[in-house]
Amino acid sequence: MTRFSLIRHARTRWNMEKRLQGSKDLPICPEGEADARQWAEVLKAGSFDTVLSSPLVRAKQTAGVIAREIGLEVIVDPGLSEQDFGQWEGRRLRELRQEKPDPVAEQETRGWSFSAPGGESRIQVRDRGVAVMERNAKTCPGKHFLVVTHNSMIKCLLYHFLGREFLPEEPDVLRPLHLHRIEWSGGSVSVETNVISLNRV
Repeated sequence: MTRFSLIRHARTRWNMEKRLQGSKDLPICPEGEADARQWAEVLKAGSFDTVLSSPLVRAKQTAGVIAREIGLEVIVDPGLSEQDFGQWEGRRLRELRQEKPDPVAEQETRGWSFSAPGGESRIQVRDRGVAVMERNAKTCPGKHFLVVTHNSMIKCLLYHFLGREFLPEEPDVLRPLHLHRIEWSGGSVSVETNVISLNRV
């Protein structure tokens, strides 16, 4: 069995401002640095073998802080990048929802086909994320990976394995500031959500 424990990167200034950042490569902010250090403290008792990270700087910085604390290397995998939000990057969701017609609501009804103008669909995000899991499960069976990635990637992976349709009427099962786990054994995959909490103070 190969285990993948997934967390979201620490906060950036755009996270604090509620802006969509997608493929925009922003560093973590001072509040995010505190988050990363707290994750390192929470996770240092874990049994991880390797840290996998998105190539975006906010994920790499978060992964680096944690990896130094637990004494592991960071392997960067481009397949773990955040969803590209195209023309919506830098915009606030609440502002987009005020437009007539609401472009976000329209896309949300498409479920897995959700895609911002000029951006990437959830299907594309899911497919590259699953490819990362599958490749590492085959090449490193039995290992425990800490995966530092992004909100959309985490949702796409977990919702895929949970069999969800990604429609707005589905209740959200993922709590923010939590670690979630995917266990891969041969052709069988199991998911455990909200395994560990980052108790931000």
